[in-house]
Amino acid sequence: MPLIYASLEVVSVEYKRDAAHIRIKNKSDVRFILKNNSSFNFFANSDLVEIPAQDTIKLSVLTKGVLESFSLEFEVQNAISAPRKHPVISLKIK
Repeated sequence: MPLIYASLEVVSVEYKRDAAHIRIKNKSDVRFILKNNSSFNFFANSDLVEIPAQDTIKLSVLTKGVLESFSLEFEVQNAISAPRKHPVISLKIK
């Protein structure tokens, strides 16, 4: 878990209309496949998001207004925390 948290960084958040446009950077040499477990829907992405190694992606999250902060919860599909169990991470968006 600490390695995953050290690898992923929310680098920017910008609101336009009813969506937060979030840039998430993967600072590691491993790609991450994330499944959205949060209560928020994505505007242009499915609930399965891939962040390539050493790359940054942009997610548009439907928030229905400007929020002071919220969290996005993801299940890391290509990591294992126990037999047949994927770790779940939470990214704080401010």
